[in-house]
Amino acid sequence: MSLFELEDFETQCEFAEVLDGLKITEAQFCPIFIFIIDWAASRNKLEYTFSEYLKLNESVEKLHCGSLSFEDFVLNTLDAKLILGVFTKDIQPFITDYMDHEAYFKNLRDTYDISNLWFLPDNFSNCEGLYHVIDTSLKNYNENKKHHPKLVLFGDPDEIAKHREEYKEREKLVD
Repeated sequence: MSLFELEDFETQCEFAEVLDGLKITEAQFCPIFIFIIDWAASRNKLEYTFSEYLKLNESVEKLHCGSLSFEDFVLNTLDAKLILGVFTKDIQPFITDYMDHEAYFKNLRDTYDISNLWFLPDNFSNCEGLYHVIDTSLKNYNENKKHHPKLVLFGDPDEIAKHREEYKEREKLVD
């Protein structure tokens, strides 16, 4: 299953040109693919049974050494798409929800303090900050799934419970 492909960002390139007069290419979205792959690799969450695992791991190492560009990694190693099968089965539900509910994209914008994803750095600056945010989202997601299995929540479970209680109290006052 493909989570997204590089060509999915073609529309954003067109918006950038029309709205901001910026000439950007789909290649400027490569960090989106790389940061989540690198996070998973650094947490041993790449699928060992994935047929391209060794090539993927070797390419991640080359990225860090600077002998492989972000664009070459996405185009040649990932074939311009991020597929769910590269992640271990235990985090696949999280990865799917994280992408589908756009929490990953929000975390990227917040961590790098950018308004648009084409402004992401093409290097590993502040990745540990981003990876900490992803770790926290995963922890919160798993904790929230225990209490609310049908909901997709990435926020702090204690904060969610607090807001839920406040809502119940307000509802009592209305009744």
